[in-house]
Amino acid sequence: LIPFVEPGGWLVMQEDGGNETPGSYREFVDGIVYDLPDGRCLAWVTPFHVEHEERDAAFVEQIREGIAAQPCHAIVEWAAMVSEDPDLYLVDGLHPGPFGAQTLADMVEAVTG
Repeated sequence: LIPFVEPGGWLVMQEDGGNETPGSYREFVDGIVYDLPDGRCLAWVTPFHVEHEERDAAFVEQIREGIAAQPCHAIVEWAAMVSEDPDLYLVDGLHPGPFGAQTLADMVEAVTG
């Protein structure tokens, strides 16, 4: 993805971890940060899945640690938002419904300006 993004502006990452472990997820985060072009800001949406809350909490910590040193970064606190309001998701517990999608878009806009 990153080689196709023009320099400057924001790159928004939303990735649920799939079959990753916290250790391998950190490697994934570090790889994204390493490949980030100069001048590119990074906004990372925190993952949340109702069946993997503990794993996702570890992923959130890996994201925080991995992007903390970036000069231009933000965290979109989606996990916290959806854990407080599960109705933002469809019944599958993974994909946002229409109101959830709008809420997520508003949250991304709020952190990226």
